[in-house]
Amino acid sequence: MEDPTFGLKGIHIFNVIINYAYLGLLATCFILSLGNRPQGSKWGYTLAMIGFACITVYMTVCVLFFLFLIYPKLINHSLMILVGCRFSIGVQRDFESTSCKPWIESFERVH
Repeated sequence: MEDPTFGLKGIHIFNVIINYAYLGLLATCFILSLGNRPQGSKWGYTLAMIGFACITVYMTVCVLFFLFLIYPKLINHSLMILVGCRFSIGVQRDFESTSCKPWIESFERVH
């Protein structure tokens, strides 16, 4: 994104801010995990996860920007297919992990 052909002025500064924010969130999670009562740090963890989610969305938008606007002009579409498969597998895994069915089945086995 910092290449001059993209025409995004100031993106280097934004990327440095994002890098330090990521490092700060990681350090925050580490420091919060050192306490004896992590349930007391519920808001700290919640804000850290929101921050990580925002950074992940930014990175995903950058990848999609590169793939759909810049990459087709350079080489073939094999990388686009690979990244599309990776995103679709990730989305499928996320939907499967939010399912309550495994919890219900394990509850039925115990009781």
